[in-house]
Amino acid sequence: KIVKPNGEKPDEFESGISQ
Repeated sequence: KIVKPNGEKPDEFESGISQ
C-alpha cells in the first residue's frame, strides 16, 4: 500500500495517487 503525502487513508487514495 502507499501512503498519501498527508498520511491519511492510503487504501482509498491508493488508486488515485501512485497507481
